[in-house]
Amino acid sequence: MPRYYAAIDTLCLASKSEAFPNVVGEAMACGIPCVVTDVGDCRDVVGKAGLVVPAENEIALGAALKALAAMPVVQRQAMGRFGRERIVSVYSLDQIVRQYERLYYSVVNT
Repeated sequence: MPRYYAAIDTLCLASKSEAFPNVVGEAMACGIPCVVTDVGDCRDVVGKAGLVVPAENEIALGAALKALAAMPVVQRQAMGRFGRERIVSVYSLDQIVRQYERLYYSVVNT
């Protein structure tokens, strides 16, 4: 997938509903800035590493895409790097395993 993500400048996820947006995590891991709708876990995944707009609001979505396109390349690249760092630090396999361990320990110890 990284070679495909390398061919795009921005990922836009305009979902009406979503759980965990895998495609957003993949794009962020590849350093691609994202514009997402505020559904499911999108806001939590993107954090400050992208732009979040209300679901089913084409005007806001278009404005966010225009804003991202108007950013200097250096600023978009910095947003992409921040997104990659966020995915690696928050959603890496090690982090997910630790979260499950904490959950299991809390269940066992209650």
